[in-house]
Order: sequence, then C-alpha cells, then structure tokens
Amino acid sequence: MYGYHEELDMLCRDLGIPVSAQSDISEWVVCFSEDEGIKFGPRAINEDVVPNVTGMSARDAVYILEKLGMKASVKGYGRVSSQSVPPGSRVEQGREISLKLSDKG
Repeated sequence: MYGYHEELDMLCRDLGIPVSAQSDISEWVVCFSEDEGIKFGPRAINEDVVPNVTGMSARDAVYILEKLGMKASVKGYGRVSSQSVPPGSRVEQGREISLKLSDKG
C-alpha cells in the first residue's frame, strides 16, 4: 500500500498494528508487511516526473497529480490500478491523466 505517511501511521496505530519506519521517511510512503507489523519506506515525488500512483487511494493520487499541475480524472472504485500517462514521463502543466481504479488488490 502507498499513501500519506501520517494517515497510514494513524490507521495502523488505531488498529493496533505495530509500526516501524526507515530513518529517511518522507511525507509519502510505501508499506511493507513484516512479521511483527508494518514498516514504512519513503516514496519520493519528483516535481518534474509523473509518479507511479498505482496502489494509492484515488484521493492521494489525485492530490499528488493535481499538486504537480496535472488534471486527474478517476473511473471506478478502490485503489489505482492503472494510469494513462506512464510513470517517468515529463510533467506537463494542465495535461490530463486518467486513473483507473480497482477494488481488488
């Protein structure tokens, strides 16, 4: 799972799931399942490059993409399963990007 560090941390703690983090943690994180709970690792967002938002919630993905100046649209329910602009592409202000969601995985 990928998402906003503070929200994922709060959710895990509310559910009683032990949490640890790498020392170079950032605002956005990727979660790794461990025997004793969840570990957060950093997920860097480069302002010039379209990020890989697959696995993120629609809300987090739209927030990141629109903060970069793109126009995001969403179809479906669940987490992002695909995006119309490939990760690693150059960010173009105002460019439209479609996010397909899937409630699976």
